[in-house]
Amino acid sequence: MKNFAELYLEMNRASNATTKVLALKHYLEKSNEEELKIAVSFFLGHKIKSIVKVVVLKEIVCDLVQIKEWMFEECIKQVPTIDETISLLIPPPEIMMNDALSDSLAMISRAKNLNNEDLKAFILNYWKSHDAASRIIFNKIITGKFKFQIGMDVLSDSFSQWTGIHACIMNHRLENADFKKLNFEKELIHQDISEELFLLPHENIMIPVLDVNLVTLGEADNWYCLERQKGFKVQVVKRKGEVHIWDENKRWISTKFPEIVKALKVWPDGTVVVGVVQCLLNNTVDPLALLKRISRTSIIKKTLDEFAVVFIVEDVWEVEGENVVKDNFSERRLKLESFIQKYQNEHLHLAEIISFSTWDVLKAYRNKCSANKIAGWQLFHSGKEASSKTFYWEKQESKVYAILMYVKTGPVYSSGQGLEYTFGLWQNEALVPFVKITNGMRPEDRKFIDAFVKENTIEKFGPVKNIKAEIVFEIFYSGIEKNPRKKSGLKVLQPRLGERLIDFDVNQVGQLSVLICSD
Repeated sequence: MKNFAELYLEMNRASNATTKVLALKHYLEKSNEEELKIAVSFFLGHKIKSIVKVVVLKEIVCDLVQIKEWMFEECIKQVPTIDETISLLIPPPEIMMNDALSDSLAMISRAKNLNNEDLKAFILNYWKSHDAASRIIFNKIITGKFKFQIGMDVLSDSFSQWTGIHACIMNHRLENADFKKLNFEKELIHQDISEELFLLPHENIMIPVLDVNLVTLGEADNWYCLERQKGFKVQVVKRKGEVHIWDENKRWISTKFPEIVKALKVWPDGTVVVGVVQCLLNNTVDPLALLKRISRTSIIKKTLDEFAVVFIVEDVWEVEGENVVKDNFSERRLKLESFIQKYQNEHLHLAEIISFSTWDVLKAYRNKCSANKIAGWQLFHSGKEASSKTFYWEKQESKVYAILMYVKTGPVYSSGQGLEYTFGLWQNEALVPFVKITNGMRPEDRKFIDAFVKENTIEKFGPVKNIKAEIVFEIFYSGIEKNPRKKSGLKVLQPRLGERLIDFDVNQVGQLSVLICSD
């Protein structure tokens, strides 16, 4: 349990994917198969039902350390979670035990049938014989609050570095593994990948962002402009009679879109296409519905009907098993158009090519496009060396002035302060939070805000501090989407911090309703 608990805390402290991959790889190297099977099931979202209520746990710890309930409540305000609060209040262990993860879970499972007094004794004994990290995990598990889901990209990369097996193959194995009856050695980490090579996707192509004036590209007639709509970017591989769908992080997601798998099943073997998946709700693109669709564990007929999707095919990278990425775009486009025409399907649409005669016409088209529907445009040269003359033309960012409302600091076992900043806009005379930003704060601004928080905190909600509405920042974003789960009713896409505005009147900050209408 100790190794598992330390991994949990280390993953919480990690600030980037690379650190998480290394931490998980180190854990994999020193763990046995039995523990790994249990750990990976947690990583993939497995949960354990509670055996005790939080209020009972609170009573046990208050009785143990002889404090009143109101004192315990004050402690909670200073620490992010009740599990950590309890772990910090309990005296150091009288003896130090290091049970295997499987042994700890077995003990917890047996404790389900204990009466109240015996359950209390079991909890106290565990606290008295384990370190702080193990106590935190134990408290979370017995109250049913333990969640240690790790992104599949991090999980796959960690297994790949540990075993030396390609990350995509590891991803495919992990997604299809049945951990209740898994032979870890023979099914998950065996080295024979000869029968799995065919499902590998192409490497992502890094397209340079256009950072020069369009006029410098030469005659507009020599270029194609492909409109890239917002959606879930995917790569679809059809080889050996099988269809495999991969997202841009090389995660295998074929089970999420069975209708697309079925539509591509009739295409020729040795075909690879790329594009975006969109979810249609009442014949309107709905990004929130797409997220709901992807988050579903199993896709049933009701899901297919409620969250219908379309695959907007942008380009073809492989034809008859031959890599055509470096071929002329016009030739690839003709092949793609012939496929779409021959294998017509309601779930397959062809990305639009924008017609333009001059660069000014293209600029005018770009300026009138909806920021919420278009991700950008891709420019392809029509010459033979087209592969070296491809650019991504980003849409212009929008900007808004917003007031800093809340500052959230990290857990006591995390590094750094002010990990999350919440900004708001006016709604009539009240401030409404509309975006949270976790990075991009300049050191001098962070230092100023840390000092401001100490002197101007209105109230605290655990690690979140509500501060006086006096600090204004520029916020840049690529677009907004409606999201009823948010208090503001919208989700801000790709927000980033700009300058802190000194001596800016907070009353000049715009209204939320104006922001919605402008986008």
